[in-house]
Amino acid sequence: MYTFNEQLQTTTIPTESTQRVSWDTVGLKVTHLGLKRIEGVLVVITCQGLYQGKRVDVALPFTQLPNIGYKANIVTWAYEFGFNAKRKGLLKNITIDTNK
Repeated sequence: MYTFNEQLQTTTIPTESTQRVSWDTVGLKVTHLGLKRIEGVLVVITCQGLYQGKRVDVALPFTQLPNIGYKANIVTWAYEFGFNAKRKGLLKNITIDTNK
């Protein structure tokens, strides 16, 4: 159900940022990963970061994550892309909206 997606997703809500970068871009620091709990899964709402001093939208290879073990899934996918999720800021800057 939570399989790796070869194409980076563009389903996040657009922000005032005009630039969109891949989550494995060297020098990118993720500043916010917004998730919403919907029917037992976490759906990606938004992902933003800083790249070359500018706010950017971040393209992710997934649109949803499991409720349990979502951080482990992020770490695994980051490893497959060749970078450390924690150093990139992905694990520190997560918010989960549980409102219906």
